[in-house]
Amino acid sequence: VFFAFQGMEFVGITTAETENPREVLPKAINTIIIRILIFYLGAMVIIMSIINWHVIAKTPESSPFVMVFQLAGFKAAATIINFVVLTSAASALNSAIYSAGRHFYQLAEESDSKFMINFREISSNGVPAKAIIFTAILVLISPVINSIPQITSAFGLITSISSNMYIIVYAMTMYAHRKFRESTNFMPDGFLMPGYKWTSPLTLLFFVSIYASLFFQADSRVAAIGAILFTIVFGYLSHRKFSTKNAVTV
Repeated sequence: VFFAFQGMEFVGITTAETENPREVLPKAINTIIIRILIFYLGAMVIIMSIINWHVIAKTPESSPFVMVFQLAGFKAAATIINFVVLTSAASALNSAIYSAGRHFYQLAEESDSKFMINFREISSNGVPAKAIIFTAILVLISPVINSIPQITSAFGLITSISSNMYIIVYAMTMYAHRKFRESTNFMPDGFLMPGYKWTSPLTLLFFVSIYASLFFQADSRVAAIGAILFTIVFGYLSHRKFSTKNAVTV
């Protein structure tokens, strides 16, 4: 479920390509929250009002949406839902490639690596084409993982790893936001998080509780431990790298 809701931060990436981000981004972010309440939570409320949740739990192979449409008399409900799911998946992949391409370009701008310098170029259409193409190539790893016999569910593996890392990144973002609000760089006239002094710790507590729940299931426990180990190693290497850079600068 957490995996399904992640990715809203993609909106912030469009800041550099928006003429008036101070006006556009707040509207876009608030609209996303409204859409989630209507299309996700609203749909769940309707489904639970029609079908008993015990019935849904006993038939995990059947889609609750298909059940509702079939009760309404739509015989082609399964086909329609599959089409919607495939369309949504394609849209999500398109958003992911867009976001990853921009992130990769930004990393290239801040990197001194000879390999990364190649991805600083902008195409004639005004997009980081090389970064986007490289991202699309990385997507092809998914079918390779799916073809490995030892992996029973490539989707479950990828979503669990992705969700674990996202929880850690989101928690770090919330912590960085608290430090930003306390710094001299804080802009009080910006798009502010309401009641951050209590909403921020509550959000962090939510992330911690979600991550702790991963250790109660065998299929997510290994990925949860792996994400923590990766964060520790990556954090140590990053700290050592930037500490060395700062020491040389001084």
